[in-house]
Amino acid sequence: MHIKTLAADEPASSSELAANISPSTFVYSPFVDWFLLLPAFLKDRDPRVYVGNEILSDYTVFAQTAEKRDMLDVCNEVGRKWLERRRVVRLREFEKHGTALGGLVVYLRKRGEA
Repeated sequence: MHIKTLAADEPASSSELAANISPSTFVYSPFVDWFLLLPAFLKDRDPRVYVGNEILSDYTVFAQTAEKRDMLDVCNEVGRKWLERRRVVRLREFEKHGTALGGLVVYLRKRGEA
């Protein structure tokens, strides 16, 4: 297994970051807004493991601004495709801080999915 860390001291564009996501990648992206995460980092990407916010197939109830409504169709499509190929594991409470991992999930590709 090869782990690549991205420099945090130099800003990178979302396309530069997304270019590093491959079928063998582990993506840790906690608490990133869906309208940024899905189109910029998960669209047309297939990481082996993703840890972050729950991915939904319909974000309509969360599209409360013009910026979010503009991204709604794209995000819903990315979410639907994402969920078809993955299983989800919800993180349990962390004994030292009951809500530290609240809202985070792990997505793994379903067996047999390349």
